[in-house]
Amino acid sequence: MTMEQFKAMVRGFCEDAGIDDDGTPLLITVDDTPVKIGWLGDLDACRLQIDLGERPAANSRPGRPAFAEFLLALNLDDDRSDHGVFSLHPGSGHVILTLHIPMSAFDTGRRLLDVVMAQVPAALDAWSCALDDHLLCDSGPPRAADPITANQCV
Repeated sequence: MTMEQFKAMVRGFCEDAGIDDDGTPLLITVDDTPVKIGWLGDLDACRLQIDLGERPAANSRPGRPAFAEFLLALNLDDDRSDHGVFSLHPGSGHVILTLHIPMSAFDTGRRLLDVVMAQVPAALDAWSCALDDHLLCDSGPPRAADPITANQCV
């Protein structure tokens, strides 16, 4: 896929979601959670960066190294189907979950809106308990997603 094809997909996403701006990368909110949508040309993948917010352990001086170690351990958990890559934003201290969706996932005609609405709420549910409690647990069925809104294009 080319950058132009990805931009066309983002324009379709914005039309489907009722968003006026269609810049790439695109910053939106899903369930009040900031999500940045971008394209990785080298990997031919769509990147979703989900801002999971501030976690007290991540921003307390004594707790930060242990929490960073915990996130690194989660990055190695290959048994989860909703696996992503965790990081700490250096400025805000927010936990960022990055998901890479291969562009081949769209070959079947799936719309970007469908992928975002399937991936983001499921990721929020799957990881919120682990991040808050520092242990993996079953968070139950995925919650229904709120409408997507555009915050800004960056």
